[in-house]
Amino acid sequence: MIKHMVVIRKAQLSNKIINNNDILYEILGSMLIVNADEEGTDIWKERWGADTLLRHDDMYYFCRKVLEAEFEDI
Repeated sequence: MIKHMVVIRKAQLSNKIINNNDILYEILGSMLIVNADEEGTDIWKERWGADTLLRHDDMYYFCRKVLEAEFEDI
């Protein structure tokens, strides 16, 4: 369950980024739970190319975890 949903809009990205427990996820798509459960969530995760499935109210959000980059000054 997403406790706190923060949407950050990027200028040229149509996808949304959400923060769930200090982990960033890119939302690739969403579906009503009733519709997704007909074929199963694993099939939809594969179709969306998602590695994570989040649930909020009556919706599933098919997401990809955003990797944190570490930078070092040279």
